[in-house]
Amino acid sequence: MSSVSLRLAPLIAAFLLAACTGLGGEPEIAATIPPRTVAPTQVSAPLQPPDLNAGSLIFAENCTRCHGASGAGDGELVLAGQVGDPGNFTQPITARAQSPQDWFDTITNGRLEQLMPPWGDSLSAQQRWDVALYTYTMHYTADQIAAGETIWAANCDENCDALPDIGAITDLQAMASASDVELREALPESITEDEDAWAVVAYLRTRTVQNADVIGQPPPQPQAAAQVTAPPNVPATGTPETVAQAETGVISGQITNGTDGVNTGEGITVRLFRWDSSFAPMEPMPTTTDADGHYQFENIEIDPTFSYAVAVDYQNSRFISDFVRGTSNPLELPVTIYEPTEDPGVITISGIVNQLTAVGNGVQVVQVLNFQNTSDRFYSTSDEVLEGQFASVVISLPPGSTVIGFPNDQERFVVSEDQTTVVDTLPVLPGQDHLIQLVYLVPYEGDAIIEQPLNYALDGQVRLLLRPDTLSVVSDSFQEIGPQTVGENTFKGYGGNLQLGADEALSFELRGAPAPEAAQIEQPGTITSNNLLAVGGLALIVIGLVMAGLYFFYRRGKSSPDSASDERLIDGLIQQIAELDEAHEQGQINHDVYRRQRQRLKDRLSELMGESDE
Repeated sequence: MSSVSLRLAPLIAAFLLAACTGLGGEPEIAATIPPRTVAPTQVSAPLQPPDLNAGSLIFAENCTRCHGASGAGDGELVLAGQVGDPGNFTQPITARAQSPQDWFDTITNGRLEQLMPPWGDSLSAQQRWDVALYTYTMHYTADQIAAGETIWAANCDENCDALPDIGAITDLQAMASASDVELREALPESITEDEDAWAVVAYLRTRTVQNADVIGQPPPQPQAAAQVTAPPNVPATGTPETVAQAETGVISGQITNGTDGVNTGEGITVRLFRWDSSFAPMEPMPTTTDADGHYQFENIEIDPTFSYAVAVDYQNSRFISDFVRGTSNPLELPVTIYEPTEDPGVITISGIVNQLTAVGNGVQVVQVLNFQNTSDRFYSTSDEVLEGQFASVVISLPPGSTVIGFPNDQERFVVSEDQTTVVDTLPVLPGQDHLIQLVYLVPYEGDAIIEQPLNYALDGQVRLLLRPDTLSVVSDSFQEIGPQTVGENTFKGYGGNLQLGADEALSFELRGAPAPEAAQIEQPGTITSNNLLAVGGLALIVIGLVMAGLYFFYRRGKSSPDSASDERLIDGLIQQIAELDEAHEQGQINHDVYRRQRQRLKDRLSELMGESDE
């Protein structure tokens, strides 16, 4: 084994565990990259202060099978691997970068990629605000709020009723649209300590809610909630309706081709996906389209407590309908499909965030890239890199990189044997954000030029977040933008709006002393089912059935060819298993999650070593 392997392998494992923080809809790294836009809603603010007590009852009745009784994301369906990781509401990092309005929109519209149903037709607007603020404030504590009230009174000078750029702290709309990060940035400069600032933010948030004393209290039991919550179907006016009964009916829809001048023909495969009232997935059903691109499923149980979506397999890609409840019969689920293109010129990079943490003789790079498809065709290639999966965008890495992993979906990506290239197998659809998140390690001993070929044109903001604060960036393209608070960590920030061609490289010089290899970069929280795989605090992490828009439901690719020669990755996996065992022995990780994750690591190790797991 080479000396480089011996030096980097412990670092890989150390970075894997040191980077375990919380996660959420758009957690740590997303504090500096805009979260994916959800569908707009007609409601932009609660009509009355959200009631946290009412929200706790709604949560207990409807949300605990995925989110867990305490909101830690350890519900029974998550532990069983039936749904993806929904995030840990008890960790501050989950909520701070988002606003209550973001959470309300997510509750209203759902999140198909995480198997979360929309609640817009099941809960009134006020009920959705109640549960949004209840879950949003789960990471606060009563002691924190009390301390925040005292600190605020001592520092708010003559104006204790408003914040710059926010407005009145009792204004429902202003507070609903402001994230905790934005509230913290608007606080007086006299509040200098992070702990004090976040305490004040927690207190200010209570000024626009009812029953704030619920915060920090044990959640109610679902059985109790069932006696007091409203019926499942409550229109936006809040007037209860008669709950519809399940009945046999028809689910149909029109498949439309979004590529200009192309019509949809017959024989296109359509699969119906259903989730029952407990949101457990049911076996999908197939059919095909007729000559007009129309499909129909007959004699289907349409239940208002069930959720439905259809997926269309077309041109080696998969397209998904809206995600709806069975509140009408017949149920219409239209889908837009696209023709393919292999022209890389239609792809641009609209934003990049690099989080760089230097320890010992290496820099961990947590990178998020946002790709855009400017055409009216989906982008992929005919290069089959895994069985049934084809290459789409290709990411080149800086020389000397060692890939650690992909927090959102390990099976989606293929890494070249020399660790210089990452290939995505998820097609890039028109008009949608295409986020890629990866973690890699670069050798570093105090001064290095980090140069990453782009492959696609870059037109957008690039940010570099550095730890420890001894690091600095030397580049004409980046300016220092001051400290960047991400979760409970503070980074030295650099940023710039860049326009680079596809044949150019993102380049900057990194200088400064790294933290000693023996030093531990402090990370909040412990290893849990939600943050075990959250390397660097990235979003969209899933366990068990990975749903990248349902794309890989029937497209499970095989592992890449034998990579036993990659001794560095083998060493890292061995060390990670050992650290995982230690965390389990210390009671820091749920047993079921530990057992499942350990088996996945051992399976991967067996593949690399060409041996069967014993």
